[in-house]
Amino acid sequence: VALVGVLGSCCKRAAQKSSFTCTKMAVLRLALSLSLWSALVAPQGVEALLRSSSANNNAAAASDLGWELLVTSAGPEVPRTCFDAPGLPAWSRGAFFISGPALFEQGGFRFQGIFDGFGRSNRFELRGRQVCYTSRWLNTGAYKEAMAHNDLGRGVLFENTKPKRPACPLSHPMCNLMAPN
Repeated sequence: VALVGVLGSCCKRAAQKSSFTCTKMAVLRLALSLSLWSALVAPQGVEALLRSSSANNNAAAASDLGWELLVTSAGPEVPRTCFDAPGLPAWSRGAFFISGPALFEQGGFRFQGIFDGFGRSNRFELRGRQVCYTSRWLNTGAYKEAMAHNDLGRGVLFENTKPKRPACPLSHPMCNLMAPN
């Protein structure tokens, strides 16, 4: 938990230097907290937590702080940015990666499902009393196609988009199944 606080502090400074927002970094800190918690404390408890906060339970979702940020885009890539972290133990070294969906809108369309977003990898590098942060979009075929055509591209989705994306043409009814990656 102390490590998450130190990373959060460094990320706030990154937000001031780049185009991050503190709100989006709070989501990243939450993901880091949950990742550390699930790996170290209660792996079986994560499933129960996710079930209790499901989108089907609108009352829980409305009262759960930060729920509206679940399918919020993370912003542009961040080049390697390092900060001093005096609260970080000197023995802490290594890299911690978090990858997952982070871009939910493109070309006037918006993904609704959390697993439908385009992927991004975030790297926290711990060295001595310093934290470095880097993020990059996953360079998949689906991402490249979407950027080239300024839309969400084709592919199978967990939930439809807002507004609904056009259906496959009659001449190619399985266009979503044949999409890249």
